[in-house]
Amino acid sequence: MVAEDEINDIIKRNEYLKENTTLLKMYLRSLGDLIPSVQKKEGNNFNEMYATMQIELDKAKAQQIELEKLRKSEQELLEKQKSEFEHKKTQWKEKLMDQEKLYSIITRCCKVLSDLNRNNKLGIAHLAQQKNRCKKLQFKVNKVKMTAEQSREKLIRQEQMFREKLDGMKETHEMALKQRDRTISILTKQLKLVIEESAKAQSVSPKTLVHNETQTVTEFETYGPLTDAIFNDEI
Repeated sequence: MVAEDEINDIIKRNEYLKENTTLLKMYLRSLGDLIPSVQKKEGNNFNEMYATMQIELDKAKAQQIELEKLRKSEQELLEKQKSEFEHKKTQWKEKLMDQEKLYSIITRCCKVLSDLNRNNKLGIAHLAQQKNRCKKLQFKVNKVKMTAEQSREKLIRQEQMFREKLDGMKETHEMALKQRDRTISILTKQLKLVIEESAKAQSVSPKTLVHNETQTVTEFETYGPLTDAIFNDEI
């Protein structure tokens, strides 16, 4: 707006200078027309009037030259300001285009921000749901852990009881093995004695012996006291 006002002002001043220049030219022509008539009427006073008018003419010419210089200066200033105005106008157009682009970018950014805000709200709601779900899952996990810990402790107790029972069974088994070995040893010794006594009996006496009129025993029955003695020795 300021540049346009300055340009309009310069244009008006140039028009004013052109009008003054035209008036001066008309004034000079009128002076040229008056000179012959004045020369006839005034006679000898013409030289003085001519000198005066020449001075006025010189002043008018000087003023015309100054006005022409001023006009040229104003014209150059006008051209310069026009050039600057066109340059600024181009810059304004570019800025306006940049502003339009910026406005478009800002509009897109606002839309993106709006979408992000909406997505964030949805994300927050989804996150709250996930947190609640995680809490429920954590509660279930803790419950499973507690059950597993209780089961582990129960298994430990059962294992301890089984070990104690197994140790008792081992001890009983070892005692049974010792008893078995001792019985086998006794039976082996008894068998050897029976075999030896049987061999001796076959070479000395008959198979049966009569102690009284009603009682008869075999030769193997006579070794009962001997067998008891062997068992007593082993024990």
